[in-house]
Amino acid sequence: MKSALFLSVLVPAVMLVGVALPQAQAQTAPEARQVSQVSLTAIAESFITRLGEQQFESAVADYEASLQDVNDISARSIQTYWNDIVAESGPFRQIIRSTVLSDGRPNGESVVSVVCQFGRTNRELFVVLSGTDVVSFSPVE
Repeated sequence: MKSALFLSVLVPAVMLVGVALPQAQAQTAPEARQVSQVSLTAIAESFITRLGEQQFESAVADYEASLQDVNDISARSIQTYWNDIVAESGPFRQIIRSTVLSDGRPNGESVVSVVCQFGRTNRELFVVLSGTDVVSFSPVE
């Protein structure tokens, strides 16, 4: 009798957990994704802001260490590239918005679009991240 009572309580409880757990995961997954996207945009915006403030030494510190050596990434090379963008677009004014285009799941690179206001035009820049490290940035042509 006790085992029948135990089973009559246990089976519905297991079924309830089996139904409730995926629903709970579905509710928390977008929040986790949102937090992830917020931090990706924050990293990309911080990088672009430092470029706009001519803080190239600080910006190059965001680059993945292995890429700095292989691709000859330096404060000077980033400054030259940034100055080319400024020469085409005018002085950097501000970031208008940023959007995560690809969040790198499950283990790829993330791409963040950062739309910036420059003196003569607005430009969209792509910042590619591997985890929290910058891999590259480039203007959309």
